[in-house]
Amino acid sequence: MTHLSDFSFLQRMVSFGYLYIWYTYRVWTLDRFKCLNPKRFKQGELKSIVTLLILFMIPFQLFYDITSVKIKYEEGFASLLGNIITKPEMMWTKADQGLVIPTEYSLCIGFSLQT
Repeated sequence: MTHLSDFSFLQRMVSFGYLYIWYTYRVWTLDRFKCLNPKRFKQGELKSIVTLLILFMIPFQLFYDITSVKIKYEEGFASLLGNIITKPEMMWTKADQGLVIPTEYSLCIGFSLQT
């Protein structure tokens, strides 16, 4: 899990949620999801392939952000040497530590679908 601030994950989660809703609406208004017809994939139509990749990519990144927000806000803060910081990963509960690997794989899948 990264050292980024709690708010950065919350902001990304809201942004990706809005993007997913907008993108789904945009694809619907342009061609009523006709670009997702299997016949178009067999023809190798680029618009269909990119649309499908984006529709799969955003939920994987949303899962990462939602899980990161859950962990960061539930774990809270710790006082180390008189400084208040976000609680380090080694101080998290076992349940939250178990979420780290699947969450990071989700982010990797999301990034791989972008390229």
